[in-house]
Amino acid sequence: AGETIITEGEEGTSLYVVINGKVGVYKGNQLINEIGAGGLLGEMAIIEKQRRSATITTLNETSFLVIAGDDFMKLLERNSSISISVIKTLTSRLRKMLEVEK
Repeated sequence: AGETIITEGEEGTSLYVVINGKVGVYKGNQLINEIGAGGLLGEMAIIEKQRRSATITTLNETSFLVIAGDDFMKLLERNSSISISVIKTLTSRLRKMLEVEK
């Protein structure tokens, strides 16, 4: 718990899939989301080829599957069901953010 996995502003080279445990997503010092088992981390920086948009810190003991960014992009190109799953993840996060702004 308390280990920083991704730091806002750093270059994104890998995607993380949470196998078990939970992480907090922070903008500055503010917790904006929590992601548990099955969740994706770091996909936005890989897809957009931009720097990390948030800091990710483990909230408890957490295990990850780490996928290199280039391998992840190849996987998306070859497998439409994975691409759709990533799109659903992104739209769900966007919807959650919009609901918070109300």
